[in-house]
Amino acid sequence: MADEVPQLKATIQRWQTENPETLWSQLEKNPEHKALAINQTPWLSAAEAEAAQKAQLIELFNLNRLNYEVSKSLDKLQQLQLTNGAWPWFEGMRESRFITRTLLEGFGKLETLGINASRLDAKAQRQISQMSRKAHAFIAGELTADYLKMRKEERLEKYIISSTHLNDLYALSFSKIISHEGDQDDAVRFFLSHVEKDWLKLSLGNQAVAVLVLHRNGRKEAAAAILKSLSERSFYNTELGRYWINDPYARINAQNIEDQSKIIAAYEALTADKTEIDQMRQWLLSHKRANSWNNSRSTAEAIYALLIPGTNWLVSEQSPEIFINEKAVKLPQQESGTGFFKLNLDESQFLNDSLRIKIINPNDQFLWGALFHGFVQDADQIAATDNPLKVEQQLFVKQIKHGKQQLIPYKSEGLSVGDKLVVLIQVQSDREMDFVHLRYHRAAAAEPLAQLSGYQYRDGLSYYQNHDDTGTDFFIGKLPKGSFQLQLELKLEQAGHFSGGFAEMLSYYAPEFGSNSKGLRLSIKE
Repeated sequence: MADEVPQLKATIQRWQTENPETLWSQLEKNPEHKALAINQTPWLSAAEAEAAQKAQLIELFNLNRLNYEVSKSLDKLQQLQLTNGAWPWFEGMRESRFITRTLLEGFGKLETLGINASRLDAKAQRQISQMSRKAHAFIAGELTADYLKMRKEERLEKYIISSTHLNDLYALSFSKIISHEGDQDDAVRFFLSHVEKDWLKLSLGNQAVAVLVLHRNGRKEAAAAILKSLSERSFYNTELGRYWINDPYARINAQNIEDQSKIIAAYEALTADKTEIDQMRQWLLSHKRANSWNNSRSTAEAIYALLIPGTNWLVSEQSPEIFINEKAVKLPQQESGTGFFKLNLDESQFLNDSLRIKIINPNDQFLWGALFHGFVQDADQIAATDNPLKVEQQLFVKQIKHGKQQLIPYKSEGLSVGDKLVVLIQVQSDREMDFVHLRYHRAAAAEPLAQLSGYQYRDGLSYYQNHDDTGTDFFIGKLPKGSFQLQLELKLEQAGHFSGGFAEMLSYYAPEFGSNSKGLRLSIKE
C-alpha cells in the first residue's frame, strides 16, 4: 500500500502536523452534537484505545521498521512450526489444525495479492515457500486421515460437508504446485463432491468459500451456479451498497464483515464486472462508518477484500459543489485525505424560512454527509424525526382490574398522583451500529421505580442504564440491525401539567445517525 498509494503516507503525516484532530477517536469527534461528553459514558477507554491506534498509523509506513517486523515475524513462525508442518496456538502446546490452516490461508492470500514476489526479499520468499509446503502436507494429511477413518467405519454414505473440511480445502486451494496422489487424491475428490452436493447446508460465508474451492479445483459450472444463487439472494441499497442478510439470531458484527469479504473474493474470482464488487465494497465501508472494527481476523478479511481489484476510488478526489437556495457556497478548507469539512449556516442564509440545498458530486464514487438543524422548541411540541436510526415512545398506565395487572394506553388525561407509568421505547435501526446513546427525558413529576444503575439485557439487547435527576441514559455498546424494545417504569409524584418526556437517540461513532420521539404532555390530578 505504501508503494502503490504513495499519498497515504504524506496524508497521515499531514494529519499529525496540520490536523491532529483527525487522529482522534470517532467517539471524541463532533462533541457539539452529543448530549454527554465522552468521559461521562462507559466508552472512554474505547475512545482512548482507538485514538492510540490512529496515532500509530504512521509507523505502518516506516519501511525499514516494516521490513524488520516482517523478517522477525517470519523467523518466529519458522521457529514455532513443528516437525509435522503444523503450528500450535502457543509455544509448547500441541499442534492446532485451525491455526495451521489460518496461516496457510494467509500465505496464500499474500501470494494472490502479489506481495510474495514483488514486496519480499529472497530469504522471506524462501521461508514462506518452505513453511507453506510443510503446512500444506499437514492439512492434506489431516483431511486424508478423516476420510480413511470414515471409510473404515463405513460412514461415507451419511457424510455431509463440514466447515472444517471445507476450510481445509480452501487453504489447500491456494497452492498451484502440489498435487495429491493415492488416498489423498481420493479424499480430496470425496470432499469436493460433497461441497458440490451439500453447499446449501453451509453458512453464507462458507458458500462463498465453496465457490472458490470448486472454481480452483476445476469445477467451474458448480462454482458459477452457487455464485448465481448468492446474487439472487443479495439486497441492494443505494446508500448501504450490496449485502446479504445473515442468520438473524447471530447478530455478530465480525461474522457479517468476514462473510461479506469472502463473497467479494468469490465474485472477483469468477466475474469481470466490477459494478457488483464495488457495491459490496461500499457495504463494507458503510458498515465501518458506524462501527468500530475491533476483531483482527474479520478486519484482515475486510482489508483483503478492499485490496482486491475493483474501481480505484482514490484516483478522483474532487470537491463537491454545494448550492444553498440556488447560490454557490464557498467551501472551507477540507481535511487532507478524507475531504471532511464542516460548514455552519446562520439564519441570514435562509430565504422565507426555507432552505434548499443542492449537492453535486463530480466523482464516480459516493460521498457521505449530513445536515444538522438546531432550534429551540418546547419539549411537548417536539415532532418525531425519521432517520435510519429511529426511536418512538409509548406510555401506558399500570392498573389492577379484576385482580389482574393491565397496561392501559395513556390518552392525555385521567392520571393521578401515585399512578405508575410504563414507558415503552421502540428502537429501530436499518444497520448495525456501535456506541449508541439513548436518553429518555422524564416528565418533571415522574421518578423511576428502579433507582439503581447497571447493565441490563432485554429483547436481545445488552446495555448500561443510568438514572439522574432529569432523565435516564441507555448506553448500547452494540446495536444490531432490527427493532428492539426498552422499558422504563415511572411513578407520578406531583399534580399539575407537565411536559410528558421524550426520547432522543444518537450514534456516538457516527452522529449523523440520530433521531427523537414525539413530545407528550401529562395532566396529573391530586
